[in-house]
Amino acid sequence: MFTESQHTEIRNYLLSKKLPIDILIEVNDHFVSQINDLQREENLSYEDAFEKTKESWKDELKIEFSFFGDNESKIIKRIKKKQNIEFLTKTLKIYLPFLISSFLLANFSNINIFKIFNTSIFIAVLVIPIIIQFYYFKDFQLAKNYKKNQLNTMQSINSFGSIAIMYIFLFSKDLLKKSEQFFYIISGNYRRILDIDQRNATLLCVMIYLIIFWFIFLILKQISFIKKVKEVKPFLKQL
Repeated sequence: MFTESQHTEIRNYLLSKKLPIDILIEVNDHFVSQINDLQREENLSYEDAFEKTKESWKDELKIEFSFFGDNESKIIKRIKKKQNIEFLTKTLKIYLPFLISSFLLANFSNINIFKIFNTSIFIAVLVIPIIIQFYYFKDFQLAKNYKKNQLNTMQSINSFGSIAIMYIFLFSKDLLKKSEQFFYIISGNYRRILDIDQRNATLLCVMIYLIIFWFIFLILKQISFIKKVKEVKPFLKQL
């Protein structure tokens, strides 16, 4: 059995490694289990077992320098990479049906149905993060109250709602008209948009569709952030 001071010593050591709390909880469990095993199997004292455990985790917890300013340990980088691959996969599962539907509607439906569909999707991906930000305001605010400790690996998503509001102001004007242009661009009917710069219209279309992809990706991370915050809340009392 570990004493409270020993648990605190392990926790403080991991906090010194700048681990986000969600990862710290997981690594803390590994530390406790490994120390227990070393004490039992090698008949070591807590101090010796703790030192041996720290040594075995040395490379994983070593903070590596980055030119981009995100100096992180190997374990954090590996976890974030895995998470981003998972989020990209989930995003594609949502985005590809939307993209295919847009193409089919532009080529086999009428312009009004396309405009309603396209505009509704774009508004939805802008409004959803704002709703989430306001509905879970206390959870997002909690991250600001623990500036010294990152609550989870999705902490950077904290201001996403404000970003969404900015995009609404930038792109909501004449959205139906833009959707009409997109209809002719996707269907290849450029003759109907001779009154505007076709190149700029095409670039805007590509940019809007990329924004939709990016926003779906960030919404999924935003939802994950909320789930992770709820998981770490009980642990925060120990800090």
